[in-house]
Amino acid sequence: MSGYRDESDPGEVYPAARFAVNTMFCPGCRRAFPDPVEQCPACGYSGASAVDKFPFAAPALDRFIDPDNHLSVEDCEKIDRALDELEKEYPQVRFSFCLVDLAEATDLREFGFWMMNASPVRGPVEERLRPWSVLLLVDNAYCRVSVTAGYAIEPFLDEEEWRSLLRLEERYFREREYGAAILRFVKGAAHVLSEAEKRVRWELSGRRRRGKEARW
Repeated sequence: MSGYRDESDPGEVYPAARFAVNTMFCPGCRRAFPDPVEQCPACGYSGASAVDKFPFAAPALDRFIDPDNHLSVEDCEKIDRALDELEKEYPQVRFSFCLVDLAEATDLREFGFWMMNASPVRGPVEERLRPWSVLLLVDNAYCRVSVTAGYAIEPFLDEEEWRSLLRLEERYFREREYGAAILRFVKGAAHVLSEAEKRVRWELSGRRRRGKEARW
């Protein structure tokens, strides 16, 4: 059995439509740059570049994209219940889980970036929520996994937290116990989002305090 590989290293998980608001790395040339851009100023890479690299129709970004039925009906029901609880607190966040067999040469992070850009958007509600999407991509063929976040959610999350979640579930992914791995990932994601919300509230509170002090 091939070894598990977490392919969500910082700088190699790319947000949809534009690069992250924090430290950004180009999916094409891997160059880092500090400001949000629609196109890499060094090599010209953009969302359109990813679409050109994978010249076939992307699947709809459904909750479960599992053409080979790696997940059982029971697995999906358990994950659905966990997501229902998570979405009570964060209704704008949408999770998708894609389990496919990819070629070894496929860059998993770039494939996730392409899916975020090329997957069809069905209606205005999905269009509004797409930037808040989180895609967990599993390559069953080579036991690889990565997380790709939409650009609206990316600035609020620490990439190390996503990587930590994947590392915690390494055994389940390695043994291809995908139902358990994804369920545990969702529960961990609820904690990650809660911590991100606390950080944002604390930062906003600090800004308000500094604003009051400046007025004095």
